[in-house]
Amino acid sequence: MTAFDKAWDVVKMPYHGTSSKRWKEIQEAGSLKPNLDSMGNHLAWFAGSPIEALTHATKAADRDRERWPESHPDTYPVIIHSEPTQEMEAGNDNPRFWTSETDVPSDTFSEVWSDEDYRTAESAQERINRVMRHHKELEGLKRV
Repeated sequence: MTAFDKAWDVVKMPYHGTSSKRWKEIQEAGSLKPNLDSMGNHLAWFAGSPIEALTHATKAADRDRERWPESHPDTYPVIIHSEPTQEMEAGNDNPRFWTSETDVPSDTFSEVWSDEDYRTAESAQERINRVMRHHKELEGLKRV
């Protein structure tokens, strides 16, 4: 990776992987609200690349499908991009991730990728195969 590639990755930050259900909730609420993480911090997390955000997006979609199979069987992964805001900080332990302790306004986000067909995959292996096919597409994703 060249110095330009590294710098371009920083410019493209931050990405947030979520589910279609949650993306709709973010838009309706007017902001992305921090959640309690495994370390006991209230943070909104952002990935430095769409590939990293994809992992979180697929987990969120799968979790929503498992928790609410009757009301959200059609949820699918979504990657949203935000221009960096004053609320966001690069991670100290891992600069590939950004966090925010406060709400991030939804008008700073734009949807850059989604996979509506993900919802039709019958098995976990089918969903994994779909995700792997998207890696190449996401590697070339440019700032929107």
